[in-house]
Amino acid sequence: ADRARIALGSARGFAIGADGRVYEFPLAAGSASAMAQPVDGVEHAESVATHGAFACVVTSERRVVCWGRGRPHEQIANIDTTPAPIDAFVNAQAVVVTSTAVCARDGAGAVTCLGRRLIDDRERTDSVFSFPLPRAAVQLAGATHAVCAVLDDGALHCMGGIGHYAFTGTGGPRAVRTPF
Repeated sequence: ADRARIALGSARGFAIGADGRVYEFPLAAGSASAMAQPVDGVEHAESVATHGAFACVVTSERRVVCWGRGRPHEQIANIDTTPAPIDAFVNAQAVVVTSTAVCARDGAGAVTCLGRRLIDDRERTDSVFSFPLPRAAVQLAGATHAVCAVLDDGALHCMGGIGHYAFTGTGGPRAVRTPF
């Protein structure tokens, strides 16, 4: 679901508490502290997403706030461990984080991405770009190199590639370079 209250990365996880704060916890065995710690500067969170050491939330004010390391894009390279809002996203309803981009779904079902190397018909080099969809998106999901949206008519559209291939239910890999 694109409005997740828990997200797992490679070495740490994030969960939204009943108080609307985001809590970080280690996933590695033998971690010095197994207790969840609040992420300072993130309040009123409604959903959380992560990839590697980078995380983002959608707040009740419909803003996307991100923090961490492993910056997925030059535009947000000034963000470090201190959470900061991403002004490119307006009226955010959901957010996903890939290895090279952050994408958000707005209230009208449009999807905007801030990133690079999401492949559609050509290599993307834009800083902020739209995920071209024929209808409104109602759900969003992200993987290492791909973003997929379920549309209001149930159709699935993906942009990017998971190792440049994805299983589409046809029994074998199919290139995912354009919506299918």
